[in-house]
Amino acid sequence: MASFGRLSNSMLSATIENTLALVNINFDFSVFRVDPSQDLPAGLLFHQLLPNTPQLLNSYGKRTSEILARPDINPEGTESDGPFQGFIGADCTSVCAAATCGPASVGVSLLASMLSRAWDSKEAISIWSELVEERQRQIRAQIQANEIVHPHTKAAANRKMARSELAEWDASARSWLRRADLFMEFNHQQLRLIADNLTIPYSTGGSTFEKVTTAWINSMEVMEKLLCNHPQEACDRAVLLAVSSWHLYPDLLVFQQEAKKIVFKDSLVPSAGVLSLGLEYKGPSKNMTKWSLALSHLRYYGDPVSVSSHEDHSRNVSYANFDLAVDWCRDLHAVLASASAAADFPELSWILKLCSAPADVDDINQSTRLIKYGWRRGTKLLGNAEMAMHSPYFGLLNPHVIDAMKGATDVDCGISYLRGMASHASIGNRQGIISHSGILDQTIAYTEWATTTPVEAAMWQWAGHSCLEEVTSKSTPKHIRWICLHGKEKDISHLELLKRRGREISNGGEICYLADEDDLPKFVKRDDFEWSHPPFIFHRASEELSIVPLYRLRVNPFSLEELYEYSGGSGAIRASQGLPKTELSAQKGSSVPASIGYSYVWLMSLRVLEVAEELYKQLPKATISLRLLEQDLLKAKWLPLSIRSILDDNNPMDSFISATRATASHFLKGMSRADAFACIAMFESGQFNIDPEQLNEVIALCCEDSIFVAGMLLSDPSAKSQGAHIRHLVGNIGHSGMVLLVSPLEPRIRPLKHDAQLVEHQPYDGKCDNRFRGTSLHLSFTTWKMALDWHNTGEIDQEIFLLESVVAVQDNGNWIADIDVIEIEKGGTDVIEQFHCTEECASKALDHSDVVSIDCWEELLDPPPCTGVFRARGNWAARLAVASILAQQGKGHAAVVIGSESICWHCLRALYAEPELHVPQIIIF
Repeated sequence: MASFGRLSNSMLSATIENTLALVNINFDFSVFRVDPSQDLPAGLLFHQLLPNTPQLLNSYGKRTSEILARPDINPEGTESDGPFQGFIGADCTSVCAAATCGPASVGVSLLASMLSRAWDSKEAISIWSELVEERQRQIRAQIQANEIVHPHTKAAANRKMARSELAEWDASARSWLRRADLFMEFNHQQLRLIADNLTIPYSTGGSTFEKVTTAWINSMEVMEKLLCNHPQEACDRAVLLAVSSWHLYPDLLVFQQEAKKIVFKDSLVPSAGVLSLGLEYKGPSKNMTKWSLALSHLRYYGDPVSVSSHEDHSRNVSYANFDLAVDWCRDLHAVLASASAAADFPELSWILKLCSAPADVDDINQSTRLIKYGWRRGTKLLGNAEMAMHSPYFGLLNPHVIDAMKGATDVDCGISYLRGMASHASIGNRQGIISHSGILDQTIAYTEWATTTPVEAAMWQWAGHSCLEEVTSKSTPKHIRWICLHGKEKDISHLELLKRRGREISNGGEICYLADEDDLPKFVKRDDFEWSHPPFIFHRASEELSIVPLYRLRVNPFSLEELYEYSGGSGAIRASQGLPKTELSAQKGSSVPASIGYSYVWLMSLRVLEVAEELYKQLPKATISLRLLEQDLLKAKWLPLSIRSILDDNNPMDSFISATRATASHFLKGMSRADAFACIAMFESGQFNIDPEQLNEVIALCCEDSIFVAGMLLSDPSAKSQGAHIRHLVGNIGHSGMVLLVSPLEPRIRPLKHDAQLVEHQPYDGKCDNRFRGTSLHLSFTTWKMALDWHNTGEIDQEIFLLESVVAVQDNGNWIADIDVIEIEKGGTDVIEQFHCTEECASKALDHSDVVSIDCWEELLDPPPCTGVFRARGNWAARLAVASILAQQGKGHAAVVIGSESICWHCLRALYAEPELHVPQIIIF
């Protein structure tokens, strides 16, 4: 058990009154979990170094009390949380235990918050290890020099602190930060935005101990003066780190191009306590805003490792905000959302999802920062970084693409896009013209010719024959199109169709002329190609095309290579794509061009992202690490089997097309519980890519302030809560790193008692009742803890563990059994959610006099030789417990769980009539 005030396994809830004489700060404790007998030797180690800061400790205690008083930040456990009820709520172990041990321990808690904010867990633990070791060495040196040392300090210097204690101390501080950040979300985000735009450096020089203690002590002194109504100037970036970590927000006076005051209106900070920023430092900003240390306690072997702080990696966002770090494209969303057919095609869901991200933007500054973060860091998320740069956002950042997609028809979209490209490349009407050949009414071939730039009104009559629009002297420049039918014979009905097309063009704001085929340019060479299985964007949703014609112009003196080189920021277009591609043929087995392969990778990555979003819809309060942006989603090991099979296919295009037509919810149904936990581990950490095969026995995942629990552990056994059904709880189990809970290999069950008076098995009276109101589930841990195989490079501290966890069934405080709910899946227990009765059921009410009641646990453990009804109606915990116990005993096949309001004996016997009547021995009702 840790001596840093960590919660004991029983997680006893204790109400501690505010005792100022003991705590010396105004810490208004509400109900929280802590073992008051434990001490904080780190406070005794450092108390002689720390300044006297009564106002800081007082304000920090009040802010902590405010945070704990918010039910949404510090929820209380309920019966629906099952065995995790005692672990629900904000983990205030570090701050509360520190407060009960005195001011110096609170000061140590402040440092823990700073280190947890700036560093990863393993780095923070290494820093703690070095601080403790160096401070103990200093105290021993003082003793040898016959200097006066407080007896408590001397005792702390002689006490060896286990690294596990330091890890648990850091884990508690890290969990607390996440809850406090949520409480002060607006101020926290505003301060972060300001800090990101300042070049104030961290102090340099000295050892790790000197750097950390100097930053810590200086920050406490500055904050104390601010709280005493004295303005201060911050020349060390550690002060900003302290403000963010301690959640006390003084007003800021920021000096950049001009002086600007940022008002936080924090009720705990006096109005005159203003912090000035940006007054002196004018040097380079590169690497100066990172806290650099050399850690000698990070690895088992080798020289001290130089590391830099990375506050960005500690930033977690909701899944909805994570979409912002991937794309924005408001205009594109407006275009796609207006197309009624788009909703009917799952293959468009990826782009609709990305484009819907900015629709609910409330905080423009925060959203802009997330977008820029994704722009900088998200080059790997959707595939190979080099491949991604050829066509960022699939070419959708190209304004010509966005503008073209507003066209009424696909032809209009294509012509609009080419006009935008021609304008960008300064290709005028004398140097280029746009041609399109198509079909009217599915049978009539025709051609359109279009100008690349608008034409002055004076040139309209010169440019054509039969204009479909009246020309006036005040007409503005417009585009012109010529349309004509193919062939010499022209039926009147065909001409009417052509005129109808001309009116559509005119209604779009262009001048349209009807032309003869003899008037078409003869010097233009046209190459024809075909694209097999084109994307849906190239034809209307109602069409059933498998081949689309592609036409290419060779216009002198400009070559297509020059046109594409002029495309600039188009992104999706490259010069090499302008060359004739004869491989785009209708022949089966033709090779897939590289550009199509790129789209395949990107679209599959986005489909994977959609699947993860479907999973996170069950977890609305869960957050995602922004570090995930640096991962390649298609290399994730948790991908559903149906997606993995496509990625492993040597010729995946046909499978890929099928995948795009399937919904994300379809793929989610194919995910196992292990897949879901592996996905959450990756998204929660931003880095762990765990093989789901290692997680088959995991029942819960715990990390900082989040507990992700297999749905079947918190549900009635009749509910559909298997597979990827996961629940998210706010809480902490007191262990560092990411912890995966697994049940013991052979959970124990209470042996039978030799007392005939304990078992009655009374005849079943047909009543619905709950005879197990005193039954409850409780969670505890054994000492078995194993690091999961991960990419470790010799670091001392592991980041992810398997922890043996015991879910105990108790009845009025008496232990009944330890259960493993996963055994229910293996035990073959039947579930009847609802009986589908007919009139025959009421007319043939069957006798059940041979059925007995099971009204206590001893009657279940010593079961009847006939059918017994376990009466626990509405008590999901007791029903789950009995289903697990029977499965562990190998009797799962002899039980059935009834989910309906009553038992229909006629339906029940009909269900179990073949090959002969075999009603289950235990009916869980």
